[in-house]
Amino acid sequence: MTAREEFSWIFPGARRHLLLLLLLLSSTAAAQETAGVWLGSAPICGAHQSSSCRKLDLLFDRLDSAGDGSTCWTGSKVFCRAKTLSKRLDSTDAGRLTIVSYNVFARPYLVSHDGQRERTCRIPRALLAEVPGADAIVFQEAFQPGCLADSSDTFSLRGLLRSYGFNYSTRTVGVRRWGLRINGGVFVASRWPILQQAQAVYLNAHPGSADSLANKGVVHAKIDKLGSAFHLFGTHLQAEDGPEFDAYREKQADELHRFAQSRQISPNEPVIFAGDFNADLLANRGHVSRLLQRLNARLPRLRGPLRSTYDPRQNDVVEPGITVRQWLDYVFVSREHKQPVSSSIRAVRLLADAPVNFCISAPFQPSYVAPDSSGCNARLRTRHLSDHFPVVGEFRFQ
Repeated sequence: MTAREEFSWIFPGARRHLLLLLLLLSSTAAAQETAGVWLGSAPICGAHQSSSCRKLDLLFDRLDSAGDGSTCWTGSKVFCRAKTLSKRLDSTDAGRLTIVSYNVFARPYLVSHDGQRERTCRIPRALLAEVPGADAIVFQEAFQPGCLADSSDTFSLRGLLRSYGFNYSTRTVGVRRWGLRINGGVFVASRWPILQQAQAVYLNAHPGSADSLANKGVVHAKIDKLGSAFHLFGTHLQAEDGPEFDAYREKQADELHRFAQSRQISPNEPVIFAGDFNADLLANRGHVSRLLQRLNARLPRLRGPLRSTYDPRQNDVVEPGITVRQWLDYVFVSREHKQPVSSSIRAVRLLADAPVNFCISAPFQPSYVAPDSSGCNARLRTRHLSDHFPVVGEFRFQ
């Protein structure tokens, strides 16, 4: 019996570059035009004004006493729409590849309240405005579907991404119908068709850590960008600092490498490893080197002003008690496959347009708690959208 779970899907039919591009642009426009959701539940409807939309970075459309169904006895329902992007997505060069890795800190509410709803409603638009050339995104700690997934799939994290042209995504790593362990929180979203996908749950996890309660692992997506295939492996390795945790991360890197080899990928196609590797480039560079050796991969050149991806001095969403800045998030390129003529990674300090209020303390509450609710014991006002900064990998292939 194995802890590994694989899923594979082959995208059928021929693809013509121009048709793909036209379909991409038309589907993006249509989605942005129609995406909307009703807020407020009868009979006591709590949505009274346009601020209900604004709190979730949505556009106010209209108020109604019935909206999508039963009539309110008091208050009103409000219909909100997704905002459009401030920049046009630009990624039509098949030789250029832009991959984003982002730990979005969307833990289950039973674990903590960290503004999961308010932040994930804002992340897709903010991220794509910052990186309009993104081809694919590897998300970590997406343990929840995000945003308003309980009300509308259109306003889940995946749904919002679809409304902005990212019409393809993998399954989340480690989803199980039964069992006490939660999913692994990793999935890939892509602007381009995913031809194949597969995943594996790691057999190695520190038995005394919180990670042992999650099905952490790796997801593989073979993606076709305008006729050029590339392979993306998204992951989230063992958390916590110290030699014993380093050892588990290195065992997981071995598993990741074996899994990548099992996919029998042509050496003429690029292979990218991206995710939160929980290995600090600033204070534990030797450990990062050992991970790279196990993956037979290399770290692209670092550029940009930021020299950390997890930094309590610059990010107030980082949990209290953390005092040391770290670089934990990466986009690596495999040495065993097609090499880019140029490559780099950079961290991005992703911020909301305006300060956001959310609840950071609501003990024993298994579902969302609004910041203005009596059940919220403490609140945070910030522009930061996660405790990690996203990392952008940019590659040029011939």
